[in-house]
Amino acid sequence: ATGWFTIKNKQGEECAKQGKSTFTCISGIALTSDRNIKDCKVLRKLDKGEELLVLEGPIQDEGAGVTRIRARAPKDNMEGWVTTKGNAGSLYAEETGRTYMVSASMPLQSVFQSDNASDIRVLAEGETIELLEGPKEEKSSSTSRVYVRAITDGKTGWVTVRKDTMRMWSPNYRCMSASEMSSDLKASKKVRDVDVNEIVELIEGPTEDAKGVLRLKCSAEKDGSIGWMTIFT
Repeated sequence: ATGWFTIKNKQGEECAKQGKSTFTCISGIALTSDRNIKDCKVLRKLDKGEELLVLEGPIQDEGAGVTRIRARAPKDNMEGWVTTKGNAGSLYAEETGRTYMVSASMPLQSVFQSDNASDIRVLAEGETIELLEGPKEEKSSSTSRVYVRAITDGKTGWVTVRKDTMRMWSPNYRCMSASEMSSDLKASKKVRDVDVNEIVELIEGPTEDAKGVLRLKCSAEKDGSIGWMTIFT
């Protein structure tokens, strides 16, 4: 599976840490025994197109003017030092991939923008993943949080304000179907009928009645009638 993952979340917590990178030989080059190019011995010749898993480096050899890495060749698991860039600027091996290790379980997502992404699957802690693109910083607007109390059970806590999940509260309600305004929460006596699209203004509530139905006390914009109405059943 391929997708996008988070290296560091909005709270600054590390979700994945950089692992080893891979190089691919552009031309035949020697795998040697030592970092110092003058004192090393050739272990074997690496073939063009052969992959290398970086164990250390890249390191600049100031004396020789070359760039070296310590690497393992997956072909035979032999380890040694390889010159990736010569003193004249010639490239012998180039970086072709990087890996990351998952620090905390998180989703692999379908698109870059996390708010619009769907989860492909869960990446497990300790799992190694190959980098295909990035890292890229996700630009996001500041998050708005509000401290609220739930009407139904009175519990309090913090919630994130998002366009697709919340909207600004208004004291005005529009009647969506023909309804009845009653004198009290128990609907003991009818005040009058309320027509579709009539506007009422909240006075008290919303409150659950004995049957668990959410009701509010309101004032009708049309004639000022005051009473209780059911929000939904």
